[in-house]
Amino acid sequence: MENVRDRWAKWLGACWFLALACLVPSRAIAMGNVDYFCDSRRVAQAILADDLDKALRLSLDCEETARRSRDPAAELVLKGYMFATAELLTEAGSFMQAGDHISLAARLPSSFLVSLDEIEDTANGYLLERGGRQADALALYRKIDKPHAWTRMAAIFLARNEVELARSWAQKSLQQSPDDAATLAILGAITEKTDSVRALAYYQRALELAENTNSINALTYLEVRRARSGVARLRSK
Repeated sequence: MENVRDRWAKWLGACWFLALACLVPSRAIAMGNVDYFCDSRRVAQAILADDLDKALRLSLDCEETARRSRDPAAELVLKGYMFATAELLTEAGSFMQAGDHISLAARLPSSFLVSLDEIEDTANGYLLERGGRQADALALYRKIDKPHAWTRMAAIFLARNEVELARSWAQKSLQQSPDDAATLAILGAITEKTDSVRALAYYQRALELAENTNSINALTYLEVRRARSGVARLRSK
């Protein structure tokens, strides 16, 4: 027969599990699929359509919806939305606003239940990239040493026309994350001049994944835009 201590331990465990389930709804747990407060697909579609003004407005609307919510998960989701908005501000050249957004987001609470490390890393790194501090961005990505950082390193080396370095980092990332749309789009751009058939396959796969994935990471879709233009370019030949 169970003793009192065992029953008490089981009861506490059940209460802790239920508390977590109530505090952080399952729909808001995965960083890549935070559609609990707004439809992040609309942001993605606006980015892919090259309507960055609309994407930024929608991302700010997502923030405001989360900010007004009384849901216990709202602050955590807001943090993710703010990093996404920072990436869009960086793309628009509003570097000071992007930096302020990142600083404010970083002050919001984190949770071991939801990892926002990737979008926080890319928001910080992309600001360095676009702000003319590529060496600092590369140093940051080397320190992170994860697939999303390797993808950003590939993007930097591609922009520098250091194609073999770009290819090496993109392929390393793809080995760990074979369904990463941004990495596939970058590989398409790397491959286009030497193997148009393979490049088209990379581009098409990147678009397929982007169109069927909900991610609040705006930088994913900013990279996949090159796949859309790449497909159009290769098909016109």
